[in-house]
Amino acid sequence: MTLLFHIPTMWLCVGATTAIIGCFLTFSWWDSRGDAGLKYWSIGYWCLSIGSILLGLSSLLPPWLALGIGNFLIFVCLVLYGVGFQAYDGKPISITESALSPLIWSGLYAFWPDFQHNELSRVIVASVLVAYQSIIVSRIAWGGRVPGQHSVRSAVSYVFGAIAAAYLLRVAMVTALLDPVDAGVSIWPPLFMFISFLQMMFSAVAIFVLVRERAELRYRVASEVDELTGIFNRRAFISYVSAARADGTNRGALALLDIDHFKRINDTYGHGAGDEALNMFCAIVEKTLAPNMIFGRIGGEEFAIYFPGMGIEEAKIHCERIRKEVESCPIRVGAEQLHMTVSQGLCADVVGHAEVTFLFGLADRALYIAKRGGRNRVSALNPSSGLKLIAAKMAEKSVDRRGGSRPVRQPS
Repeated sequence: MTLLFHIPTMWLCVGATTAIIGCFLTFSWWDSRGDAGLKYWSIGYWCLSIGSILLGLSSLLPPWLALGIGNFLIFVCLVLYGVGFQAYDGKPISITESALSPLIWSGLYAFWPDFQHNELSRVIVASVLVAYQSIIVSRIAWGGRVPGQHSVRSAVSYVFGAIAAAYLLRVAMVTALLDPVDAGVSIWPPLFMFISFLQMMFSAVAIFVLVRERAELRYRVASEVDELTGIFNRRAFISYVSAARADGTNRGALALLDIDHFKRINDTYGHGAGDEALNMFCAIVEKTLAPNMIFGRIGGEEFAIYFPGMGIEEAKIHCERIRKEVESCPIRVGAEQLHMTVSQGLCADVVGHAEVTFLFGLADRALYIAKRGGRNRVSALNPSSGLKLIAAKMAEKSVDRRGGSRPVRQPS
């Protein structure tokens, strides 16, 4: 086994490999400039690299440096790996229980002379501490799972749990004298060294997968969110509404909201005041929404809300509440206070499988009626009225194609 698994050489290989991983993590951290998880992970892998190299050079270095400091740095790496998950999730960092592993090791090595010279004791203590630290990492990774996201966390939890079990099994084998610690006469020491190598490689891959998933999530959010207001943009709104209605059974109501005389705010007070008005408006509306309601900016000062499962009367009550909230909340611009009002066009679902664009057409017609009626009001079209309006509009188009005339829609 000595020829197949040369422990010092394996430690040096681990040191070189983890140095490369540490470089990539450091560069990623530098590019992100604020991802605390990458910071802790990169420091951890540099500790692992230095510790592995010290262990690989144990025949050339003093034992206190190679074995004492080398193992200490490896335990620090395990601590930082778990801390990295906490920082990555934005949770408070707690190292009270995690720090026990390097502290116990350094305390025993510094103040117990027999421990320094007894390889069997060092193997037992190291195995227990690795198992203990792996359990902590497994628990942290499991606790940070989000349904439907970051599935790699489950794999991290399972793998570190299995490694903890393996090292506890080794403790039992060593104490029962079934695992000679001499790598030259037993397969077990190099085998566990190889397990440690696989653990290190898996941990690095898991980190890069997490970073990639977060980057993809950020790109997806950026493509779906309106940059100014932080709510869904038009494309995302239509997409989410369509998904909510995909099975054809989920009826609902759609409202189009248009801030009255918004152009006057921009022209009189500048676009900064206009942006403030849009953000204030969104904040007011969002306070009234239930979690299942979908809110988006359609363009300019026009917004839309989808009320899943609501009939027209229930949705109208909600829209009236929004109208009153908007009207009663002033916007401060310098020393002045502006008051907004909002016109709303509401339509109920005609059929469960109707296209979203069909609902938009009815809601747009209702919004037109609200503006013609004096603004600052909610105009609602029930299904039968909506269908009659659509039929009339189609008839007008048919007459126009045959060369006839049709009424001209007056501007709002």
